[in-house]
Amino acid sequence: MAKISVEILPWLSQTVLPGHSGRLLLEVEIQGSRIRDLLEALAASYPSFAARVYDTQRCDTTDLVEIAVNGRMLGYSDTLDTPIEEGDTVMLLPAYGGG
Repeated sequence: MAKISVEILPWLSQTVLPGHSGRLLLEVEIQGSRIRDLLEALAASYPSFAARVYDTQRCDTTDLVEIAVNGRMLGYSDTLDTPIEEGDTVMLLPAYGGG
């Protein structure tokens, strides 16, 4: 098992802790070594996270979230199979767009 630090920025933090309006910091132990393993662990523990952020049927994130690992945004060439390890920090932040 690996212990991963997870930082969830507002409004996504409400999917883990309903009513929470700020930044949320968690330590999550995961079986496995990929971003996908972390998201599956969060979805199993927090049903509203599964409903809004990580679609367990498709095994993929929704369009509402962006992911950074150790301060580096995952890009188009990265996947949910990107490796993570003990001590890494994963940040989940609301997707942004504009025009």
